[in-house]
Amino acid sequence: MNSQAATERMKYMIKEYKIPLVALQEPFIKESKIESYKYNLGMHGAYANNSNKIWIFWGNDIDCSIYCSEDQMVTCKVVLNSSQQVFISVVYDKSRTAGREDLWRYMRVIASTINEPWAICGDFNSILSTDEKMGGRPHSLKKKLAIHGMFASCGLKDNGFSGNIFTWSNERKGEEMIWKD
Repeated sequence: MNSQAATERMKYMIKEYKIPLVALQEPFIKESKIESYKYNLGMHGAYANNSNKIWIFWGNDIDCSIYCSEDQMVTCKVVLNSSQQVFISVVYDKSRTAGREDLWRYMRVIASTINEPWAICGDFNSILSTDEKMGGRPHSLKKKLAIHGMFASCGLKDNGFSGNIFTWSNERKGEEMIWKD
C-alpha cells in the first residue's frame, strides 16, 4: 500500500467486487496515515492494532466493531443484518515459535468467548502439512503437532485455498531455495 498504484488497485477491487471489509498485513506505513487511506479507499471505518502490523478497513454496508486486539491478532464483530453476526480475526503471527505460543494461548481464550460463526484469516507463519513446504530442512513434526493442537482446541478447520500453494520464498538460488505456504 506504500505506492499510489497499489492504493489504486485496492480501491478498484473494493469498488468492483463490492468488498465490505479489507485487512492488510504489514502495511509499512505510519499508523498516523490510516485515516487518509480510509478516506482514499472510500471506507467508513479503520483500525490499526498496537504493533501497526494489521490494518482493517470497513465500509458503510456493514456494522463492524473491534471485539479484541493484540499485537498478533485483531478480531472484529461484524453484524450482517439485524440479527446475524460473525466474528472475523486477522492473524499476523510471529516468525519464531516462542512468539506463536503467546498468540495460540490468546486464541484459546478468545475461542471460549465466541458462540457465533468465527472466521480466521492471515499469516500463521506455520504450516499444517508437509505439502506446504518445498526445500530446506524437513518440517518438524513437533511444530506440526503444535499448530494442529491449537486448531483442535479452538474448534478450527482449514478451509483450504485456491491458487498457488506457495506464497513465500527465501528467494535464494538452487538447493538453498525454500518455498512455503
